[in-house]
Amino acid sequence: VFLAYFEYPKPRFSRILDSSGTLAGGYQVDILISESVRAESRYGAGLVNFLSTETSRIQVVFNDTNVATGLTRILSSSPDPEYVKITMTVTVPGNDIEGHVPVGLKINGIIMTMDTPIIFRFRGPWIALAIPRDGLTTGNQAASFLVQDAGAMVLTNLTVTINNLPCTVPTLPAFSDKQMLIELTTPQFSASMAGNTHVVI
Repeated sequence: VFLAYFEYPKPRFSRILDSSGTLAGGYQVDILISESVRAESRYGAGLVNFLSTETSRIQVVFNDTNVATGLTRILSSSPDPEYVKITMTVTVPGNDIEGHVPVGLKINGIIMTMDTPIIFRFRGPWIALAIPRDGLTTGNQAASFLVQDAGAMVLTNLTVTINNLPCTVPTLPAFSDKQMLIELTTPQFSASMAGNTHVVI
């Protein structure tokens, strides 16, 4: 007697749009996958799957613990007749640190293994604009830095250094649409430090 074993085909991950976002979360992304509908599949065997399982039983989890909200699902045809395309739209939760994190798809609280891992990148604040972009080594010059993707952080203290020298920041900046404009006075440099500099906020 011979027994034939097989593994149900894993759901196929296509892409995530967009594949990166800010730490604050609160925006929507689309996760595109496809599920097999052939007889030798989880769907064909009547097991839990992403096609017929109620959306209330499906979770999208970022960085192992942060659960996305507002999940909706749209099914569409696939070039491969044995698969159906699935677009899941979710609202991304916030994350503590920037970098690449895994995205897990759960049904009934159990992670479903995909054919390839799903990765999302959380990005932190970044300097989008410096006004002006250059200045004199004598310092004491008014300058501004526009910081994008500042999120909903609460500022209690702010330091800005240029080439490790502290700038004078008279007031904490205000936020507007996840941006903040930092206005400051530049420090004095030695002549030998002329050239490109590093700004740390």
